[in-house]
Amino acid sequence: MQVSREMLHPDLRPSYNRLRFLRAVFHNRFVAAAFNGAANHFAKLQRSYPLRIEERQVASRDESHQIRTLLCRPLRQNKTLPLLAYFHGGGYAYGVPDSSLHIVTNFLQQRPCVVVAPDYRKAYRHPFPAGFNDCYDSILWALEQADTLGIDSSKVVIAGHSAGGGLAAAIAIRARDTGDFAVRFQMPIYPMLDYRQPNDANRYMESPGWDSFLNARCWKAYLRQLETQQREIPSYASPALNTDYREFPPTLTFIGAIDPFLMETRQYVAQLRQHQIPVIFKEFPGCYHGFEQFDPKADNSIKARDFLWESYGLFYDRYCH
Repeated sequence: MQVSREMLHPDLRPSYNRLRFLRAVFHNRFVAAAFNGAANHFAKLQRSYPLRIEERQVASRDESHQIRTLLCRPLRQNKTLPLLAYFHGGGYAYGVPDSSLHIVTNFLQQRPCVVVAPDYRKAYRHPFPAGFNDCYDSILWALEQADTLGIDSSKVVIAGHSAGGGLAAAIAIRARDTGDFAVRFQMPIYPMLDYRQPNDANRYMESPGWDSFLNARCWKAYLRQLETQQREIPSYASPALNTDYREFPPTLTFIGAIDPFLMETRQYVAQLRQHQIPVIFKEFPGCYHGFEQFDPKADNSIKARDFLWESYGLFYDRYCH
């Protein structure tokens, strides 16, 4: 499907040309890498947030490298708090956690927690399972350091936007399978779940921002080691492949109605509800992928953020008290 300007919500239509420019940038991998590098550099310089922010080096479980991880806490922490593991978006191939500190700030302002946000390895250089393992290892590290960090290790929440949402959904599967820790609830926001989406004509979408072309390229990078080795793709890599939703955590998510991930998110929500998992879910008509971050002043963007913070508070009070 080709998304036209008229298909966007009226408040988002002024962003259409900027989105098309951004898509053109990221369609060229080398230009995108330079653009992404510059954006990451400036993101790391922005630290004026009402939080205690520390940078830690976390040893990976396979001892292959150190995971640069942001540790964020309230300025005054007088009691143990739930752990929120937050994973940034970027198609598994781009981004740094520093660029999501405004999101982390809002979570902490709504309800107190200790946040770990790993700078997980990216797919162009390190395909699956590298980034996935980094995210999982950062949680295990935080739980091992729970007493020192002021974390209530019985209260773990996982969250992320886009590819970060896909990572959260994948970690929910692994945590359930291994029993390493219990997830009180998860927030995979417009998550990147299904590597098959770009090859499905019914779901192919040429949208002004993130589209099926970019989705295909990032999935190819993320899964290339599995494909080279002709190995079956596991649900830890593409959570839409999961068929067992027993003992899944309560789930909160939203998505725009012209997001390439719409149908896989609907299917994910339907599967959870079929297994009687509590779900809070909302679709926003005329909204593209990442709309509430790219055009934050638009009416639907404000509504989406309000929906997220209010629903987060509701789940926090219900499952973390």
